Amino acid sequence: MKLSICNEILGKDLAKAAEVALKVGCEGVELAHFTFCLKPSDLSASKRAEIKEIFSSRGLEICALHWIYASPPGLKLFSKSEEKRKEALKHTLDVIDLAADLGAKVIVVGSPKQREIPSEVSRRTAEEWAVDFFRKAGEYAGDRGVVIALEPLPAEDTNFINTTEEAVKLAEKISSENVRVMIDLMHVVRSNENLDEILKKYLSWIVHVHIPDVYYRPLNLKEAVAKVLKTGYTNYISLEHISPGVSPEESIEKTISFLRELQT
Repeated sequence: MKLSICNEILGKDLAKAAEVALKVGCEGVELAHFTFCLKPSDLSASKRAEIKEIFSSRGLEICALHWIYASPPGLKLFSKSEEKRKEALKHTLDVIDLAADLGAKVIVVGSPKQREIPSEVSRRTAEEWAVDFFRKAGEYAGDRGVVIALEPLPAEDTNFINTTEEAVKLAEKISSENVRVMIDLMHVVRSNENLDEILKKYLSWIVHVHIPDVYYRPLNLKEAVAKVLKTGYTNYISLEHISPGVSPEESIEKTISFLRELQT
């Protein structure tokens, strides 16, 4: 089992994220670029090397990038403006380059509000745009050794890709080896999806998993993670959600320790 934590739950201090991950015995850290730059194209080669060194010097991998459309402000995947859509694609390619330079193998397409379909755009048109958009991004990702992971999110968060089935169907239309799917076990619960069915039907598509902390009561975390591991899944399981009222450090230590018990 390879475990990681998402750096933004600890703030913007990358060294702190690395130290906490190392202390609790994680193999990696997942990064949100908005914690260290406005946009990836701002980062020089030397700065990228510096960021990578923060983690590699401690024996940690940068396993993925997520929240990729949270910054810079104004990114929209489904704007009626072709120029805006081109801007979002260019940003995606820049994120892929950043991932490759940092050694990350996955970029997560979450960012619910930035992928919202506006009322003036039909769902059919949006899906056609998405297939073209991610087909181009997938081709570029393949050249750089990176995989794009589409994340299903609950309908209360966004109106595009709400279930694992929808994510897989879109990925099938895109038809790229470098566009796959991820699941967040918290959102599986929030969307009333059945984890057993997801793992039975779509395991071959799943390249990354997010989890909430052990204090998230709607989910039996140990049981859910055990089900994922029983399938033979060997990629990263990354802690993203910290429950209110608990310090991030306590939440991380308790959750990672709790999950390590699955290996004993």
